[in-house]
Amino acid sequence: MSNTPHPLQVVAARHWKVAMPFVTALEWGSGKRPAATRLIVELTLANGTVGYGETICLLEFIEPVLVNTVFPIALAHRASDVERFSRHVLGAGYYHHKRAAVMAMAAVEMAMWDAVGRSSGLPLHALWGGAYRQQVEVAAYLFGTDAQAHHRSAQRFMDQGYRSFKVKIGMTAASDLSNVAAVRGAVGDFPLRADVNGAWTPGTARRML
Repeated sequence: MSNTPHPLQVVAARHWKVAMPFVTALEWGSGKRPAATRLIVELTLANGTVGYGETICLLEFIEPVLVNTVFPIALAHRASDVERFSRHVLGAGYYHHKRAAVMAMAAVEMAMWDAVGRSSGLPLHALWGGAYRQQVEVAAYLFGTDAQAHHRSAQRFMDQGYRSFKVKIGMTAASDLSNVAAVRGAVGDFPLRADVNGAWTPGTARRML
C-alpha cells in the first residue's frame, strides 16, 4: 500500500485570532462591543491547496477546543469528508456541550469546503448543485440609542439601495420605541426587524408588542 497521502488529505492546520474594530461600537441589550473578534483557521492539503475558515470567538473555551480536539480530528480526514469529520468531533466527548464543538467546527468545516472548491477549480455552488440565484438581498444594520442618528443612518442606507433593515433594541423601553419609530419614519413600508437579543422579559415583550 502506498504511503502517499490522498490529494485532499488535511496535512496541516493553524489558526490565529483577529479583532476588527467597528467604526462605531455596537450597542445591544447585553452591552457594547467595540470590535468583532474571530478565530481564523488555515488548512493545508496534501496537494498544496490552502483553505480558510472563521468562527466567532466571544468565549474563551473555543480556542482550546479547536486546538486540542478539532484540529487533531481534522488532520485524520480528507477535506471532502466534512460530515464524517463533524460526527467524529461530536463523538469525542462534546455531544453534551455542542456550543463549544459547533463553534470550533464551523471554522474547520468552512476551511475544508474552501479547500475542496479551490482543489476542484469550481465555486462551491457548482459542487452543491448549482446557483439558485445571482443576487442575495442583505439588510442594513442599525444600533445605538440615538433616535435621530438612527433616522439619518436609515436614510443613508436607503440612498445606498438597501430595502431591508434591522435595528438593535433591548436597552430601555423609551429608547427601543423611539429608535424603531425613527427607522420606520425613514424607510416607510420596507421590511424592518427589531432584534432584542432576548433582553426583554415575557411581561416586557407583551407590553412592547
